[in-house]
Amino acid sequence: FLKKAARLYIENDFYNSALPILLKLEKIQPYDQENWLLFARALRGVGFIRKAIPYYRNVAALDMNNYQLLKEYCTVLKEGSFFSEGYNVSINAYHNSKDPDFALLASEISALSGNISNSISILEEMENSGLCFLKCRKMLSVYYLFLGKNDMSEKQAEYINSDKDFQLFIKGLLRLKNGENKEAYDFLRQAIKSEDPFIKKACEKILKEGGR
Repeated sequence: FLKKAARLYIENDFYNSALPILLKLEKIQPYDQENWLLFARALRGVGFIRKAIPYYRNVAALDMNNYQLLKEYCTVLKEGSFFSEGYNVSINAYHNSKDPDFALLASEISALSGNISNSISILEEMENSGLCFLKCRKMLSVYYLFLGKNDMSEKQAEYINSDKDFQLFIKGLLRLKNGENKEAYDFLRQAIKSEDPFIKKACEKILKEGGR
């Protein structure tokens, strides 16, 4: 009954209510794999990412072929800034499963750790394998921009016909880098209508500082 109650609380995002139950369960069944996973999810849900990671680690170690769980684990490692461990787990899972989601995670984690060149290498490998779709191309466009590969950044953005706001955003940033401020601000004023909160916020900030 306790485990079922904890599971229901977590499924409905009542993480604080689940935690006292899970503490009781931990005393009764200290080596129960499902309890570890429920505890990990509850701790993550209340923002205790670093406390959640050892529970995720213990569960994942018992079944490294549970790729759905590994995606969750890698995401939590990224959120907790465990970049080295997150990168190793995600890149190994990608090589074993060929699931592009792991390559995207490895690329993101590599970028967050400061190694954008490696992030690009992973995404270019995906592109060469025919696995580079919307998110992959967006990431390539942004990372190329960071490294000053402006033509390659714009080329990737041009592939993304399904997201015109992203294209406008990249065009605006590229013009801004080239000192073409008037054109840049025109593009950003259009991109600010995006439903993507990151693009919207970035456009608002740039325009507020110099171009509204």
